[in-house]
Amino acid sequence: LRGSKGQAGEIGHSILVPDGKPFGGAGVRGIFEGYASASAVALRAAEGGGPPEGSSLRGVAGPVDCAEVFRHAERGDKFASDIVDEAARCLAISCINCCRFVDPDVVIFAGGMAQAGEILLCRVREQFAAYHWNIEPVRLEIVQAVAVDSSGVIGAAFAAREAIDR
Repeated sequence: LRGSKGQAGEIGHSILVPDGKPFGGAGVRGIFEGYASASAVALRAAEGGGPPEGSSLRGVAGPVDCAEVFRHAERGDKFASDIVDEAARCLAISCINCCRFVDPDVVIFAGGMAQAGEILLCRVREQFAAYHWNIEPVRLEIVQAVAVDSSGVIGAAFAAREAIDR
């Protein structure tokens, strides 16, 4: 997707919660990235003074990052697991909205949070199914990019090559 000014496809910058959490420098509150990104997961873990008593995240030295939240969720920490579930729900809603506009066969996750792999993707799939309409079965594949860390650079290089070839 490009759009008339090259701004289409910025799903992370679409609004999930009107007047919601401030996030990033785009000047719009409530965008998906404010609820479902590696940065958002880390910020959520730090809210309200950080992890509560009883959370294994409380013993982490230094600021808690997204990878740490996922590691602790995988080990059964309820606080961390709730954060992962919230992010997965928001990602699933984003996927559903994307499906309503462009009806893809597959959604490929890349970037920081996608490095969590199946612990994230299985929860996104579950939430997608829970919020998917009931008039047909879920057919969308939700997968992790092969080049999780490099997909942005690869996409930029591809776009540059296409622009040169025009």
